[in-house]
Amino acid sequence: MSQIHLNRELSSPTDAGVEAVPGAGLQLHGFEPFRLNESYSTFFATLHQTCLDLEADPYGDGSTRFRCYGRALLLPWSKALHWFPNTCNSDGREASEYYQGDFNPELGDKSRLFPPLPAQICNSGDLAEVIVDNFDRTVWQGFDRSAPIQVGVALMRLYVNRTYPIAKITPDCLHQDGEHYTFIHLIDRCGISGGDNTVAEVSQVGKLPVDTPAGRIRASFTLEERLESYAVHDPQVSHHVSGVVLDGAATEGWRHTLVIDFTPMSPRF
Repeated sequence: MSQIHLNRELSSPTDAGVEAVPGAGLQLHGFEPFRLNESYSTFFATLHQTCLDLEADPYGDGSTRFRCYGRALLLPWSKALHWFPNTCNSDGREASEYYQGDFNPELGDKSRLFPPLPAQICNSGDLAEVIVDNFDRTVWQGFDRSAPIQVGVALMRLYVNRTYPIAKITPDCLHQDGEHYTFIHLIDRCGISGGDNTVAEVSQVGKLPVDTPAGRIRASFTLEERLESYAVHDPQVSHHVSGVVLDGAATEGWRHTLVIDFTPMSPRF
């Protein structure tokens, strides 16, 4: 991971022993870079192979962005995980529904149907452990801890080659996701430059980092090695990852990530 550049007005996540408690930086700053345990290396190698075969994002250009998605219920008191059944798209193929309201200005307030997360990944004990690792870094009000938490799990592949030399996320601006917490884990990157992360104040939603005053940016960094990760607390910050482009003489390149989010399902009136 490249050096993390923090806004000088913020204390460092390692100040006062904060880093000794997983998730403490997440609560203090609204984000936290960290690294998953090396014991997950074999599992992430499997995820990399899965990413190579992902279907195109139905809402992308069909050539540079690929993904699959699944939803589960997590019971906070037992850490038990129960996967939602898949639905079908207009062609009758299995799909998994994703809805984030109007948090994506490029796509509007509508549900999206993605290719489902493969069953062998859903049923993986390693994935369940990563989900619990992430959840244990979060903080919830007492009522939320006594109700199920919705977990979203996505595998994402940005791919570039000589014909399609740039790949971007959506939305391509500082944004919030609509989920309470989001965790991004790097699976693999090869033959690219870019993919630079920016975390900023909520007031900067809709802007590109280059148009954001330096004092409004909380941090900037790049996930460079497998298992490098970061988390954001959606109510506190906005975030963005820049597009990826071919690096040097490379003829193709990619960025593969595992994204896990948590949303409370307790009643709110």
